[in-house]
Amino acid sequence: MKPPAAPHRPGYDAMADLRPLALDGCNAVNGAVVLVLWAAGALHDRPRLWWATAATLVCQICAAHFSTALAFQWLARRCGARIQAATASAPREHVAAEVLQTVLGFGLVLAPLLATAATNSSLGRPTALTWDLRSAMPGFAVDWPAPLQAALYGGAVVVGAALADAYNYWKHRAFHHELLWPLHKHHHAHRNPSALTGYAISPAYSLATFWPLLLTAWPAMRFWVPMYAPFLAFYLLLNHYLHCGYILEALEGPLAPLCIMTSAWHNTHHERGRRGWDAKDQTFGEMTTLWDHWMGTHPHADSRAAAGGAGTEKGS
Repeated sequence: MKPPAAPHRPGYDAMADLRPLALDGCNAVNGAVVLVLWAAGALHDRPRLWWATAATLVCQICAAHFSTALAFQWLARRCGARIQAATASAPREHVAAEVLQTVLGFGLVLAPLLATAATNSSLGRPTALTWDLRSAMPGFAVDWPAPLQAALYGGAVVVGAALADAYNYWKHRAFHHELLWPLHKHHHAHRNPSALTGYAISPAYSLATFWPLLLTAWPAMRFWVPMYAPFLAFYLLLNHYLHCGYILEALEGPLAPLCIMTSAWHNTHHERGRRGWDAKDQTFGEMTTLWDHWMGTHPHADSRAAAGGAGTEKGS
């Protein structure tokens, strides 16, 4: 028998639960993550430029996220079927908490992860990002025809995405273990999420998710921008959909058969999400549903998708 869903707490207040200035171990870890990432600018040979670049990136990252999230939420409300009915214990949005968590856990973490590559690029130095497909090829494929090179690179992207999917499933599940749960629980203050919830995460969880962005400063990696950038854009927009709280049949229909994560699927994680590595009724996938299928961590998402597609609101 599957464990029951965690009951909603009366009067649940995401901002009060966040307690961003509380002197506790969770905030100490998160503060240390942000401090170390920004202090790393001192290691660059142009530290002032590095910090100025990182500060600019915070503004650009937050502007891109909030503008696209709000646009997506507007579209979802206009065209979609709501999954959970709003209740006193799970209101539709905790906007102030979503915004604050996103700035602290997303903007202030991604910016320093990308700052070295952005700073070096502004100085005319090489980075891992390239527009030239040939330069992104391993030695044995440098002289291949362009279509074969594109196919090879596309295959590498698919393999990389599969590895990232496995990593993110187990990373996410690990953060539901009682030892790491304090560093992830505030994301679950949003029991009835909106698109603004997608990156309302702790700095520690953000670092565990986005640390590969450091590789953009390593020229040997060679990320081909025409294929790499659309993948990142798709991931950003997909995350908006996963958290918007609505089902859009135009997206649900194509994504679900491909085992790509959907709003119907991921909303279960917010409705039920709680501490527990073995609480298998809440789902843990972040990119695809494959690991949830293989590990048996998917309770009723298929029936929810059907109910949502029929325009039925689900209560909490």
